[in-house]
Amino acid sequence: MNDKEIRDYIKKQTASILPPESLEPDKIEEKLAEVQQKKTTPFVRRRNLVAAACLLLVLITSVTLAGTHFLRGQNADEGTAVADKEKTSSEDQLSYEDAYESIRACLESHRESTMSNDSAIGIAPEEDIVYESENTGVAPKSATDDYTDTDVQVDGIMEGDIVKTDGSYLYSLHDTATGNAITIFRANREKVKKVSSIYIESNRVHEMYLEKDRLIVISTPWETEYEDDTEERIGLSQTKLYIYDVSDPSSPKELKTQTQSGRFSTARIFGNYLYTFSQYTIYSGIDKKKPETYIPQVNGCVIPEDRVRCIDKEPRQSYMVMTSLAIDGSEDFTDSLCTLGGAEVFYVSNNFIYSAQPGNGALLDFTKITKYRYQEGKFNYETNCKVRGNIRDSYYMHEQDGNLCFVYNKTTLAGESVNGLCVLDKNLKQLGEIGNLGVTENIYAAYFMDNMAYFVTYRQTDPVFAVDISDPADPKLKSELKLPGFSDYLHSFGENQLIGLGIGEDKWGQCAKMSVFTIGKNNKIKEAAKKKLTDYTRTLASHDRHSVLVDEERQLVGFTVQSKDSGDYDYLLYSYNTESGKFKQMLKQTGISTNTRGIRIGEYFYVVDGERGVTCYAFPTCGTPGTLEKPLSFESN
Repeated sequence: MNDKEIRDYIKKQTASILPPESLEPDKIEEKLAEVQQKKTTPFVRRRNLVAAACLLLVLITSVTLAGTHFLRGQNADEGTAVADKEKTSSEDQLSYEDAYESIRACLESHRESTMSNDSAIGIAPEEDIVYESENTGVAPKSATDDYTDTDVQVDGIMEGDIVKTDGSYLYSLHDTATGNAITIFRANREKVKKVSSIYIESNRVHEMYLEKDRLIVISTPWETEYEDDTEERIGLSQTKLYIYDVSDPSSPKELKTQTQSGRFSTARIFGNYLYTFSQYTIYSGIDKKKPETYIPQVNGCVIPEDRVRCIDKEPRQSYMVMTSLAIDGSEDFTDSLCTLGGAEVFYVSNNFIYSAQPGNGALLDFTKITKYRYQEGKFNYETNCKVRGNIRDSYYMHEQDGNLCFVYNKTTLAGESVNGLCVLDKNLKQLGEIGNLGVTENIYAAYFMDNMAYFVTYRQTDPVFAVDISDPADPKLKSELKLPGFSDYLHSFGENQLIGLGIGEDKWGQCAKMSVFTIGKNNKIKEAAKKKLTDYTRTLASHDRHSVLVDEERQLVGFTVQSKDSGDYDYLLYSYNTESGKFKQMLKQTGISTNTRGIRIGEYFYVVDGERGVTCYAFPTCGTPGTLEKPLSFESN
């Protein structure tokens, strides 16, 4: 066995071992600090690298050879603990100097790893993950409250999208040669009329919000979006917010703009505030005397020192930046906070923000969860923890009675992929767990409803798991349904029903598929209906949940599909009859763009294509399924 094979073997065998507290990076640093040094800093200096490498080599060898009993127990126990029992419970506030030293150490580590193909123990230094998401002459607004809106994960917390409506007007985002534009249409039953446009030059718009006569547009300026990889650059990415007064949609007025450092991640509106999250990464060019070179900024001002946080003591170069903005016309952000260490996934409940950052490196398979309280635009750090496994999507998380529930995927020592569900209390301490679900499978979709968690895994079959979380200390698997293909989208679909969109099999191979799952006695899952869309390869639901319309009251589901033959996209609308268990196609609009949404306003259905315009259809009779054969009107951008 050569050196490379030995290193690969060690990596594989230790991939999912979470070291005890004494072997955590910060504890190792404390050990190294006992070695004679000229100056003490919060992070490991270059001169300690050799000693650290030697120490890590001893640790890996001892874990590999002497940890057999622990590893055997981990594989054998059904309820192997996911949450790390050692958790930081106090707020870790950084000074500007601490932040500078962390970033400097991280950048220095990257430079050293670039200069050497292998480290002393054959494992490259851990790198941070970078992630690159009416007045005069105008009809009165809100003519009806009977309309569908952007689907949200948590009731009462609004999410952004590329199409918005208030029941009277449709706001549609589309590309232009010089940036983006938002076209505003009056939707008056079967009549659709363009009334105005907003042009946002030299920006890429991600999404927009429509609240209280305010249209909020979130974008990235072109000059900060396309960065090269040269050593000279520093973190230049920026998120920009445009706020418009649309009390008169025929004449929208720009009120103000706001900026914050970092690439846009996501945003939410709750109450009177917009909460925006971005990722800010420093690449080079830092100067200790100039905080603006290594501290994120909001509206061109460095975030105050008492609003800088850290989720661990390892050198990092990425921040998670969050801001709050009152949407009633305030001139500045209400609050801002940045956390060194970053975050990829965000779950926002009515009181708390949970950020999740998957770990990396050869030795660990974990996610770091940080919890913040927010209220009336103010942020407060609560606590953080480290859990085994990966949380890759916000829909993998759910707050239930003050506890955080999440589904996870991790790799065992044997190299197999396994899944499970864990429940943490308000202090992010583990209450209960159920593991080893869907061995050799990966999670494709998850959905929480009442006291139940439903998630889909896939490799060769499509297991749909139902886990009862009513007792947080003892989650119970209530049902497991195995089917061919898989669903990569789940959503509630009326009482005791779920709708699933994904991939099925036909005689020519894979095709798009939709299913209705019923939840019966003792939470037993059954596939009550299925529809194979044999002309299409897939839906867009897996990577864009907002592209799906689910009207639970009327049992309607609409979505975009891609044609097998041409590769073009169509929009389909189906109704479902619970009694007969049958789907009926109500609408098929061909040749659309991927920036398309379906909106129902009263008895009319609008297909809003960001690149073409709006097509209006009428339902045959109120509440009665039928085929919407001919469009009543079409208005282009």
